[in-house]
Amino acid sequence: MPVVTIRALPQRGLDRTTAAKNIGAAIATAAGVQPTDIWIVWSDVEPGAYVIAGAAPTAQPSDSHPPLVEISATSGRSAELTEAILQATARAVGGELRVPPENVRVLYAEIPPRRLFSRGRFQ
Repeated sequence: MPVVTIRALPQRGLDRTTAAKNIGAAIATAAGVQPTDIWIVWSDVEPGAYVIAGAAPTAQPSDSHPPLVEISATSGRSAELTEAILQATARAVGGELRVPPENVRVLYAEIPPRRLFSRGRFQ
């Protein structure tokens, strides 16, 4: 069950719940799991709190300040599957935030066996 954390500057008119549902569905399809296995936590970055080279926009630009996405999942997926998940995530987040997938930063962190306790057991 991958946990996906999205941090992005606010975007007018964005329904985060619907966007998260769509992103989760895209990741689930790429990963070959059910959407209920993808957990998404979304936080808006406070306007002015995301600074690159002195620029601190108040809304999500399409060409800078990429949305920051972190996926943590148990290890064991092939490199090809991991790459498919990364690409699907960038496309889905970009689509929902109206930014090109090339302007979405996605980090995939694998959790070694027995380094995660969830649902009452070690994973």
